[in-house]
Amino acid sequence: MGKFTSLIVLSFLAISCAQTKVVLNNQKFKAYKQYSSLTSFPMGLEVMSLKVSDARENKEVLGMAKTGASYIDTPVLPAQGTAVFLNNYFQDALKKRNLLFSDQTSVELELVVNQLWVDELQEKFKGERAKCHVEVAVFGQNDQKSFKGNYWTKLKSAGDLNDGTEHIPPTLASCLNLIVEQIAKDQKLINFIKQ
Repeated sequence: MGKFTSLIVLSFLAISCAQTKVVLNNQKFKAYKQYSSLTSFPMGLEVMSLKVSDARENKEVLGMAKTGASYIDTPVLPAQGTAVFLNNYFQDALKKRNLLFSDQTSVELELVVNQLWVDELQEKFKGERAKCHVEVAVFGQNDQKSFKGNYWTKLKSAGDLNDGTEHIPPTLASCLNLIVEQIAKDQKLINFIKQ
């Protein structure tokens, strides 16, 4: 009976070791080197405002990690809340690429996050890794015209012997950077803003 009790206690400990959430580590939220390019908008490109909206069904969660000895699905959350995280990320990323904000123009942009999901992958012979999928739409409006652009990307990190949860921040950062790169290189958007 002692072995049976020990087994129950060990099983309980393994299950209870799983986290209830994984908070996105800002220090590890850096794109992998091969996905970290930074394309600038042409100088002098100005918009009046950029609104960031989250159109996803589950707005609270960025994805799922597998935690504990039983690899329990555990929600991945940003430290400051998803709406603030997305707004800050896209505002900062576009400013770093020389998009200027000014009340001297009538161009207004809205970036809508339609899909954003990151989770941990466990595949035989590939090690633990992460994958992400991001889709956004950018809508533009000025006095005479409107603009709509769609951007999406999917990415899988390289696998290794590290815990797959460690791959979540750089994989998500890489996906988001790839999206912003697409936006910064979209000549139709650039021409719309210049008008």
